This record gives sequence, structure tokens and C-alpha cells, in this order.
Amino acid sequence: MTAANQPAELLELLKRQNPVQLILAIPHSESRDAINVAATQIRAALAKFAGKPRTVILYSDTLNGSPGEESPPSVDDVDLQTVPFPLAPVTASRFEALWPVLQLSQALSVQACCLWTRSPESLTAVRADSLLRPVLEQQFDLVVPRYNRRRFESLINSAVVYPLTRALYGQRIRFPMAHDLALSANLTRRLAEPNHKTGQPLRRDWITTYAACQGLRIAEAALDLYLPPADSSDLSKVLAGVLDPLMSDVEQNALHWQRTRDSQATPVFGNSSVPAEEPLSTDVIKMIETFQLGFRNLLDVWKLVLPPATLLELKKLAALPADKFQMQDDLWARTVYDFTLAYRLRLMSSDHLLRSMTPLYLAWVAAYALEVQGVNARDVELRLERLCVSFESQKPYFLSRWRWPDRFNP
Repeated sequence: MTAANQPAELLELLKRQNPVQLILAIPHSESRDAINVAATQIRAALAKFAGKPRTVILYSDTLNGSPGEESPPSVDDVDLQTVPFPLAPVTASRFEALWPVLQLSQALSVQACCLWTRSPESLTAVRADSLLRPVLEQQFDLVVPRYNRRRFESLINSAVVYPLTRALYGQRIRFPMAHDLALSANLTRRLAEPNHKTGQPLRRDWITTYAACQGLRIAEAALDLYLPPADSSDLSKVLAGVLDPLMSDVEQNALHWQRTRDSQATPVFGNSSVPAEEPLSTDVIKMIETFQLGFRNLLDVWKLVLPPATLLELKKLAALPADKFQMQDDLWARTVYDFTLAYRLRLMSSDHLLRSMTPLYLAWVAAYALEVQGVNARDVELRLERLCVSFESQKPYFLSRWRWPDRFNP
């Protein structure tokens, strides 16, 4: 079975066997031994499920050699198979990694499919149960991991992505960008539908917000895992890379989020330990100096985006000494909303716009770092919850500016 014709042959092979209820894709490029470890854990988890759903684990076909080399499927037992499959690497976008899995899942009419982009050995039986049971036995359409978070990790998510999506879409999904997902047959069918005109896949990189807009049932799985650290060598590039698709998604879903009121708690399955305490590891002074330099050098850009009242508050902030530096949550929320509107209005190139947010983001991080140093993990959670509440309270401001952008004409 070669890589070129493998999906078609695999589909025919599986159709001749007993119906498949679950497809689990593990695109991580590790050894076959690592896949076998994961398969053992999956088998232990599924043994506790009603009916013990027949499962196919897809792993990268490059594990057994270069693409195109003969690599027959491995049959472990009647209820679980591990087979090579041309999966996109973990560096690819979530949708690129998920698309072939969606197609196969739809063709086989499976009950659920799952994408696990982390190391195969990290998918323990307990984690598999937390991720899969809500879909297989409790009729949820999407399950997203709820990772542990340390106070100075995943701050772009904590400062922008989570509070913004929570305020707009009304779902408290802690990590809406998570790549590890479990999906129901209902959601799989919707995502696998191609564009009726071109026949090409309809890209939906933000599957969480798509599910929220469709009114589907969403849950989180507490897996007692941390997100892998992101490359922060070029913060402006990282920030723009996250915010560009996020703001594009906000623009595409405007009809939905304008009707959403308040946010709802998302059911959480599984358990996580209390995040380990870690020492202060951020250079607050340098971040404040970067913000002050940005205020001097980027003011002409910010004037195109931010109202005069916000610019006045930022001017006062730039004049504060480090020991009194504090950025109010409402100010940060309005700033994020204003940049989202500027993205929609195409006031400048998206890359230039979003990179210019870096000093403002660092101002928030510096103020946050000064506030949470020395407090416990519970107080950090309460601090980030207050930020989310501010985003929700400032949503009417964003709605007004979105609907009548000409009211502010710099």
C-alpha cells in the first residue's frame, strides 16, 4: 500500500471489516514503538467504554521509511488497529492536519474522530478517557483540552485569545487554539463538507468558534498537561501570527457574536493538579522601556487605530515609573477591540498593524507581572478571570464601534 493510493485502499479495507466507531490520528513523527505505547493506553481506556468501540489509530506513514515505501497496516486485535496514513506534520495548521482525517471519518460514518498532535506517549489512558468519553457517551460535539497554565506561560492566549473569544462567542473555552481535539460525527460531517462551487475544503482553522456559532455542544478535558513553550525569539511575528487568523475569524463571524450575550461556563471532564509555582522570570523593566519607546515611535500608527481618550491614558501610562506601572483591564480590552476593528477596516497592512501591538501587549504583560509576583496559583486564576470580565463589560463599546466606525474619525 503506497502513500499515493493509501487512503483509497485503506477505506476499502476498513469498509470490508466490522464498522469503525472511532478514528484517532497521531501525526507526531516518532518511532513505531511510541505508537504502540499509545495504542496500549488507548486500548485500556476504551475497554471501559460501553460497547468497546472499534478503533483505528492513524500514524504518520513516514515512520516506516520514506513516503511511497511499502507499509501494510498492522492489525493489533479485533477492536483496535494501527495503520500508516499520510498525515500532515505537527507543524502544519490544525485544519491541514485534520482534513484527511475528517474525510476518512466521514466516509466510514464513525461516531467520533480525534486528533492528538503531542507525543504519542503523552496520551495516557486517563487522558484518552477525559478527551473521548464526552463525545462517545455524552453527546458532546467537540472536546478541547484545558491545559494547566503557569503564570508566565501562554500569555498571548491569556491576555488576548481567551478573553476575546469568551466575550464575543459566549463560551469559556480556556484554550480555543488547541490542536488536540475530539469531534462528534455531527461536527465531522459539517467540517468535511467541501465548498459546493469549487469542491475544495472550507478552511475552518478556528474549529472552536465554528462549533460555538453552530450552537453545538462543547466541553473541555482537563488533561494535566502544559502547552509546549512557543518560540518567542520574535515576539512581534508570533503575536501577528496568532492575531491575524483570530481577527479574520471575528470578522467572518460578526453576525453571530453580535447576538451573543454573556458567557457560559463550559463543562470540564477530568482532573488537573495545581500548577507548580515558578519564580518571576520576566524582565519587567525592559518591557516597560519597550512600551515607552513604542509610544514615542509608533504614536502616528496608534493615532489611526485608537481614540483620543485611549491615547491620553497610554500617554499617562508611559510616564509612570516602574514601581507604579499599572495598566487597567478596561484600557487593555478597549485597545484589543480597537485593533480588531482596525483590522476589519484595513487601515494598513495586517502585518504592520498587528506588529505595532507588541509594545502595548508588553505593557499589559509588565503590569500583570508586577501584580501577580508573589501570589499563589489561585490568585493568578482570579486575576485572569477579572481580565475576562473586563472584556465582557467592554463588549458594548466594541459593538458600537463595529456598527458605527465613522463615529471615531481620527
